[in-house]
Amino acid sequence: MALDYKNSLNRYRRYLQTVQARPLWSASLWTVFSLALIIILLVFAFRPTLVTISTLVGKIQSYKEIDAKLDQKIMAVQRASEELQKNENRLSLIEEALPETAQWEGWSKTILGKASESGVTINLLTVEKIPLPGNVPPPVKKDLLLPENSQRLVFTLKGTAQYDQIRLLITKLESLRRVTMVTNLTIGKTKEGGLYFELEGQSAFGWKEINI
Repeated sequence: MALDYKNSLNRYRRYLQTVQARPLWSASLWTVFSLALIIILLVFAFRPTLVTISTLVGKIQSYKEIDAKLDQKIMAVQRASEELQKNENRLSLIEEALPETAQWEGWSKTILGKASESGVTINLLTVEKIPLPGNVPPPVKKDLLLPENSQRLVFTLKGTAQYDQIRLLITKLESLRRVTMVTNLTIGKTKEGGLYFELEGQSAFGWKEINI
């Protein structure tokens, strides 16, 4: 075993002596070692740069994806804006028919104005609950003709009139742009022989909460 080791060592020494004796071989060997060392040094030197470049490439790709998504969202907003402009007039009609709030001051003037146009004499206009903040009536259920889940303004009109005037008043009330319906009507005779009436109705509001 020791003899084999010595023989191998002797052959390696003879190989080195041969290489040293041949300048070309020696130069080639050192060139290979030098190139290998340079390559190793270059790898270690450029490794941070390569990592940075790889990270930047990943970020650029991510930014491209984000930019594409933003373009899609911008296009969606533009389409929505175009649709809104097309239906702007219809939206104003919806807001008038079902305003967000009760707007009961303007509503009461409209009701009394229609009564005056019909020729009836109004003695009393009552509202069940003035829908101020914290005092909003419950949402309308399916058993009524008003839009489901809208709010309601419940009112009563009392006065004197002729039959045709009462009929005209009901027609005008139910033809208002504001969604309004007559729910009950009572007619009787006064002591003087004229007619008195009591009309109950409801007007809707709160369109933003309606389920479509």
